[in-house]
Formats: sequence, structure tokens, C-alpha cells
Amino acid sequence: MYDLLFEPLRELEGYGQLLSTARREPGKRPQKNTVELVGLNDSQRAHVLAALSRDTGRPLLIVTPNQLVAEHLLSDLARMLDRGAAMLPAREISFSSLASSHELSSRRLDALYRALSGQLRALIVPVDAMLHRLMPHRVFEDMILTFR
Repeated sequence: MYDLLFEPLRELEGYGQLLSTARREPGKRPQKNTVELVGLNDSQRAHVLAALSRDTGRPLLIVTPNQLVAEHLLSDLARMLDRGAAMLPAREISFSSLASSHELSSRRLDALYRALSGQLRALIVPVDAMLHRLMPHRVFEDMILTFR
């Protein structure tokens, strides 16, 4: 079923350009640095991103303008990538440590763990979440406890 969903994109010239740019070898600059796909609605954008992830075999980091756009994109991508998408929500701004949400912290940790362990094909990050610095991934890995 999923191949039927993505096959029509492979016939589009714009998608072919996007795919060839994304498939470049690491360290090599592509001939054309920008590929523009215009006129896509939210579902079409998710469709193209899911196909890009499948066709390249590489995980995607998707930056959105805000949390609402990220949540809508996650809803679409999670279905197309068989739950292989997650969102790293922005931290709450609070003046008291008691006001912070444990659910939000848990969602952030889950997204980071899934990204680090290779379980994700797409990590969606609102731009305000990009502003927060994270610990180095080796430190994060060392702090993971696994219960069996």
C-alpha cells in the first residue's frame, strides 16, 4: 500500500530534483543547492517528506515555524512513516521549577531517545525548540537506564 502512495511522486520533475539533491554524498556540495516545491498544502508537504525519507533511507530533521504546525505535521507523518516520526516540543517558559510540566519533559526525552537510537525517520522541531541547547549525545547516552 505504501509503495502505491509514494509511486506517483517519483514521476514529478520537482520531486526528482529534490531526491537527487538529498541523495548527494556527505561532504559533497550538490550542483544546485535549492529545490523549490511550491503550492503544496500541509498534507502534500507531509507526503513529499515521507517519500523523501523512504527513498533516501535517511532520517529527516524538519523545522517548523511553531508548535501547532509541528503537531499537524506529526499527525500526518506518523501515519505515513509507520510511527517513525516524533516531535521535540519546546520547553515551557516558567519562572518556577514547580510550574514545569513532567509530561512535556517526558515527551522531549522520548523524542531525543528515539532519535538517538535510530528509531525515527523524521524528527519535527518547532523553531523555538531549536533555541534550547542540549547536552552532548554521549552524555545523554550514558545517562540512559534500561530495565528488563
